[in-house]
Amino acid sequence: MRRFRMKRAAEAVLLAAAWMTIAGCTSYYYTGVAPVNPQFDQTVAELQPTLTWAADPRPSVRYDLIIYAPMPRQDLTLFKVERKSIYYREGIAGTNHTVEIKLQPGAEYTWAIRRRTALGVSEWSQHQRASKLTSRKKVELLRFSTPPAP
Repeated sequence: MRRFRMKRAAEAVLLAAAWMTIAGCTSYYYTGVAPVNPQFDQTVAELQPTLTWAADPRPSVRYDLIIYAPMPRQDLTLFKVERKSIYYREGIAGTNHTVEIKLQPGAEYTWAIRRRTALGVSEWSQHQRASKLTSRKKVELLRFSTPPAP
């Protein structure tokens, strides 16, 4: 019995060490304009949330914002899924915007932000997760959830 417990303890230690190694080999970062609030995969407090992003140092920069309709998470993994835009604002001055429509409660939305200058627009912002173990990269739009219905 004691031998069995020692073996189980050793297996648990090895599993924990392997998990810490794997977890430390994944890096997360943003391309384009970085969100400040909500961060990737957070739940917002209201159905008309205020979205905030990092400022560009150039004073003449404006921003475009797009929010896509909720879709089942498994559909988001399909290659080149057609997303339906439900909210779009162009030329926002400043680094935050309060959504002017009520979003559905308990839903998961994807969104993106981009810079707009006299020279044109940047690429839409994205969340990226890279694994050093497999050299695989997963690229997604930013994501947030709304609070559940009362």
